Amino acid sequence: MRKAYKYWDFLLNELQVTEGFRNIDTYQLGILANALNDYADSTKVLESEGKFYKTGSGLIRLHPANSVQADSLKIVKELGQGFGLNFRSRENLLSVFKAKKQPDNFDKLD
Repeated sequence: MRKAYKYWDFLLNELQVTEGFRNIDTYQLGILANALNDYADSTKVLESEGKFYKTGSGLIRLHPANSVQADSLKIVKELGQGFGLNFRSRENLLSVFKAKKQPDNFDKLD
């Protein structure tokens, strides 16, 4: 769950650049951060334990983490698009909401 807070902080920092982000959006942002966390955790489990497991009777079953991974990826795709987390949706959002004026730090590179 600690990673969810890191995702939250990262996403919040990125989204506050646009004028369209409001406090009301934080609820869905929290869901998105948790889904990213669930996706990362389930992926880690699948990498270490494998996508399949063998039951006591010898049947091969799909690991339950597969469904957690798929469900969380679906949430990430759906909510992420609304927050501009892919190129096309970000392009659409920025055409509606202009980016806030950011300080130009180029002069500080010396």
